[in-house]
Amino acid sequence: ERPPVLSTIELVDGTHLTEDLPIPPDLNVTRVLEICTHFLNLEDDRKESFGIFVQDDEDDEDEGELAASAYSAMRQQQEAGNDEDGPPPPPGAGNDAPQPPPRTPRPLRGKDYMGDVVVQMTRQRRRTTFVFKRKIFTAGSDYKSKDPVYSRLMYLQAADEVISGNVVVDKEADLLFLTAIAIAADSEEFPSKEEDLLEASLTEYIPLAWRSKKTDANWARAVISQRGKVIRKPAEYLETTYVDIVSKYPLWGQCFFYVRKEIEGSDMICGVSHKGIHFYSLKRKQLQVYNFAELERWGGSSTQFWVLVNDKTKKKKVRVALYTSQARDMSNLILDYAKLTKK
Repeated sequence: ERPPVLSTIELVDGTHLTEDLPIPPDLNVTRVLEICTHFLNLEDDRKESFGIFVQDDEDDEDEGELAASAYSAMRQQQEAGNDEDGPPPPPGAGNDAPQPPPRTPRPLRGKDYMGDVVVQMTRQRRRTTFVFKRKIFTAGSDYKSKDPVYSRLMYLQAADEVISGNVVVDKEADLLFLTAIAIAADSEEFPSKEEDLLEASLTEYIPLAWRSKKTDANWARAVISQRGKVIRKPAEYLETTYVDIVSKYPLWGQCFFYVRKEIEGSDMICGVSHKGIHFYSLKRKQLQVYNFAELERWGGSSTQFWVLVNDKTKKKKVRVALYTSQARDMSNLILDYAKLTKK
């Protein structure tokens, strides 16, 4: 029997949207989302594209870069007084048995019940966090909003995607400008000295893949050089500019999952978007993409995801099978997008 639960739902930066919200057994995720948008006074029509994600707290510390929310992790480190920015240990470190690929934050379906999720996580002795963020990104849906709440939410999500490395910024000049924008948007006053900028947790704004390329002092010096471009701009302009830049990157708007070709093989990444299913190396080099017109069927089990595709290059139907612990999450999100493409 599904129990009533008290649920805390966060934004991507770790801010509590709700705290110990009473959720009765008959209230599904769609209804909870209505409560969230009401609490936020979110009015933009794209509020329907938001969802609730389940993030495994253990994954933040133990299971890979994609698993964590960058802003949330940054806040947790600041509260704990932990400034270490070294990479987490690899999945399954210290365990000889084959480990499944790590879990990433997974979107719930509208018809799911949070009480069921809480019961399942409790039985598995897993600590989780519910996160409210945008789930569905369609073509042409990143136009400027008149709703300041929506604009703020999209800025937080865009910054989180860049800092976590989900959206890859290849050019240093672009990264420096984005970092300066984020610091200006998040700070009452942009520090004018390098040491003050470092005390303001500058390195936590730098994606992990970039941090080792400079010393902390050199990063501070480089970001300070961008200060004049942002200090006189209002926060709303900075946030909109940030999202406008990030939304043009090809990885923007994708939901990522770890997968493997073999159970003991190397991890790679599957991205689901309105364009279809994308496969990447861990460095985000695209390996394969199937658009929705090529997908025949898909499904999975607790350990494996499969998809039957019309492979144009091979001129035949091909069954692609991959090991993952999130086959259900992948299948449901693909179905959401597939329904949209048929409208």
